[in-house]
Amino acid sequence: MKQVGHRRMVEARVHGDAQTLRSGLAMNDSFASFGWAQSTGQRKGVYRFKTFEAMEAHRLECLAQAMAARGRLK
Repeated sequence: MKQVGHRRMVEARVHGDAQTLRSGLAMNDSFASFGWAQSTGQRKGVYRFKTFEAMEAHRLECLAQAMAARGRLK
């Protein structure tokens, strides 16, 4: 078996300290940004379009709105 990396498992504690809280918040922030960071703005579902041009216009509109929303967050 080959070991890759140097990360170690942290023991679960009943009472946390400031360092544990900081690492937990950093992990929370990374999880929160993970899903929408790669989003194209399109909601899940089945979309039906009469033409390819209509589909492409919808895709570009959703992408523009998602990029504008991300710009407002920063």
